[in-house]
Amino acid sequence: MRVKASRRRRPRAATAASGFCSSCSTTTTPAPDTGLLVTDQNRRVLAIGRGVFELTGFPEADLMGRDLVEALQFSDSKPVELAREWGVRRLNEQLSIKTRAGHDKSVLADVFPAYDDDGGLLVALTPVRGNGS
Repeated sequence: MRVKASRRRRPRAATAASGFCSSCSTTTTPAPDTGLLVTDQNRRVLAIGRGVFELTGFPEADLMGRDLVEALQFSDSKPVELAREWGVRRLNEQLSIKTRAGHDKSVLADVFPAYDDDGGLLVALTPVRGNGS
């Protein structure tokens, strides 16, 4: 008699992030001050990586489940929308976000679509140096 081993289910955030592994591993290495976020297909934040609090001032609880573009008040939502609709990477997109303190901060956004059924995004936000922010 054969007994099937039960499969452990990974947490949703880990499952969401797995669709990005092949996309990112060969194309980019984030800077030390880059903030990483994972969203679902509706731009809601599923996971927050290192650097997000330092970059934005928002604690994890204030961003989880919120629309990323609205929560950080992106100056331009096109990079996110193009990655969602067309499934293409958008690299080095210059835009500004609003920090928790209400300051505009210039960032370079790299947006990676998930190549799985979830249709989410991996968003890397890197502060632009030398802008006085």
